[in-house]
Formats: sequence, structure tokens, C-alpha cells
Amino acid sequence: MIAQSVLMPVVQWGALATMLVGVALLLAQESRGPVLMADTARREAVASLSGPYSLEDLYERLSPAGVEEIGRHIRYFTGEGLPRLQRGLARGNKYLASYRDLFRSNDMPEELAYLPLIESSFIPTVVSHAQAAGMWQFIASTGRMYNLDQNDYKDTRLDPFRSAQAAAQYLQHLHGQFNNWELALAAYNSGSGTVRWAIRRNIRENRPTDFFSLDLPDETTKYVPNFMAAVLIAKNPAAFGVKTIKPLPPLRYEHIKAAPSLPLDDLARVAGVQPSKLRGLNPSLIRGVVPPGDKPYRLRVPPGFFRELPGHVTGEQSRLRDYVVHKVTADDSVASLAARFGSKEESIRSANKLGVDADLYARNLVLIPL
Repeated sequence: MIAQSVLMPVVQWGALATMLVGVALLLAQESRGPVLMADTARREAVASLSGPYSLEDLYERLSPAGVEEIGRHIRYFTGEGLPRLQRGLARGNKYLASYRDLFRSNDMPEELAYLPLIESSFIPTVVSHAQAAGMWQFIASTGRMYNLDQNDYKDTRLDPFRSAQAAAQYLQHLHGQFNNWELALAAYNSGSGTVRWAIRRNIRENRPTDFFSLDLPDETTKYVPNFMAAVLIAKNPAAFGVKTIKPLPPLRYEHIKAAPSLPLDDLARVAGVQPSKLRGLNPSLIRGVVPPGDKPYRLRVPPGFFRELPGHVTGEQSRLRDYVVHKVTADDSVASLAARFGSKEESIRSANKLGVDADLYARNLVLIPL
């Protein structure tokens, strides 16, 4: 059986934050271990956080080497790395409420919501040198294992919400293997095989098998304490002297049904919104076009879009209860559209103020009532 980590079980990440920042109670002359923050005012601010863990308990659970490593990353984020941290936290506010809900609903530490802060700085379209893509940095093969489709038109690894659901499933799977969140995070970074190999070697050598005792790749060795330091600061930036974050508002959107092959720029032009707005809400559509297929696609659009679009298409207000927006092609007719989408010819003509098919061909977009 894998030995328990000397870190507290991270299934209580809120308590972990309190436990770790308890190091801030150390005075500069404290000889028992490293000091994470030398500034007295900041130490007092962090120490004011409530929690059941005492300084004595902290030193029982965490090795001095682990404390120092986390402290090193805190010093980086509050120094040279501060601008990157600030930008990441500002962007991350668009998604964090949703991510916290996701992890809580799966009985996982909600602090995992901050993992994109170090994976991608909360940039949905980032691609690493190893071709890992999206905020949660899935490589192609792992993405496919968790239903993140990739083709010429769509890369669901870039979808901030679908990829977060996949990450929750993957992290839960890794935690099931190692029964420890630090080891699960290490495996998320370097692969479960790498972590298992390091554990087996330590067992053979009668060495501890907690994260900080394992011989892992350099990137992974930094990855977990980097994440832990980022979480501590992100949960209470002011206590660490990080006071200039201007968070972006949480992302708000609604859905419409878009017909296959609909270009986002055409839709934006007719609706009078910036194309970048639609593309930003749908980063997985890598060509800016709804993927071809047989079924309508659930497209994210700005709030109010569903209600306002019919007026932009027809020039008159309409109270359609459900519809598909479709780009007209030379092969279309009202009859063929009715048959294709299971609508009625008279409903299509009425919703779009159409007379004969010639009126249809004069349009760029039409609405198909459902």
C-alpha cells in the first residue's frame, strides 16, 4: 500500500490553506524552520485566517523541505512572478465560480479550480510545446479518453467548461490510484506511470513515499508546491501584499441552436456583435465555423442574444420559442429546410417574412422554428 504523505490529506484543502499559512506566525528569528513571509503585517493578516490547525500541527505534518519549497514559490509569485499571477487571477475570475461548483459537486477539493493558474494562466487557447492544449492542458490522447473531441473544425480541449469536466474526471481517477491529492497532481503533470515508478523505487530503498520525498522530473517537483503557493495567495491576495488585481466579471452566456457549417462571423455581423465576442465564447470552434454534421450545435452567445436575433434577421420583433439559425445556400428551399429540420414550411415563411423561394435566396441567415 502506498504510504501516506506527510502532508495532511488534501481532501481538506481549505484546512490545508490555513495550515500552511500558519507558517506566517514564525518570527524572523524563529529557528525551527523557514519563514514564508518576513513582513510582520502580512504575517498577522494571514494568521487571522480561521482554521483548526496550529503551528505545532503544521510542523508535525509538513517537512521543513516542503515548507521551504512552498515558501520559495510564494516569494516568486509575490516578486518576479507577480505580474503573471495578477493577470492569471484576473482572467480566472471569469471561470472560478463555475469551477468551484464543479469540484464541490464531485466531492473534490474546490481549490483544484485554481489549477489552470499554473497550467495556462487561464488562457483557453494556449498550446504548450508538447502540444497540450487549453486551460487544463490536455494532450490529444488523454483528451480523447475523456471525450474531448478533436477534428478539423473543433478541438474541445479548448472549451473552458468541457475541459474542466474532463479534468475533474481525470483528477478523480488519479486520486483513486494514489489516494493522495499531491501525488494525483504530480501524476496529472508527468503521468501516473512516472509517479508509480518513483514510489516503487522509494519503497525498495525504504524511503518515504510522500510527494516531497519522491525523485520526480524537475518540472513535476516544482509543479505541486507551485500550485499550493498559488492557491494560498489566490485565496487571500491582500494578505500577501497582492493588491492590484482587477478581476474580470464572471462569464455570462446563453445558448442558441446553430445549423451545421454556420460561420460565426456571419452570425455576428447580422446580430450586430463583435465576431471576437462569439469566437471568445466558443474557442473550441477552431475554424470559426459550426462543425458540419446532421444535428444543430449548441452555440454559446451573449445574454439576450436568443431573444434579439429574430429581429436582426427579419427586421421585426418575434417571439419564437425555439429555433435553429441557418446560413442559406444555393441548394436550399423552404421545403427542403422544413424537411431537414423537422419544421413546417408555413412556419419558416412566417418567422422569416418570406414569400417565394426567391426571398429565401436573398437572405444570408434564416430562422427555422422548431
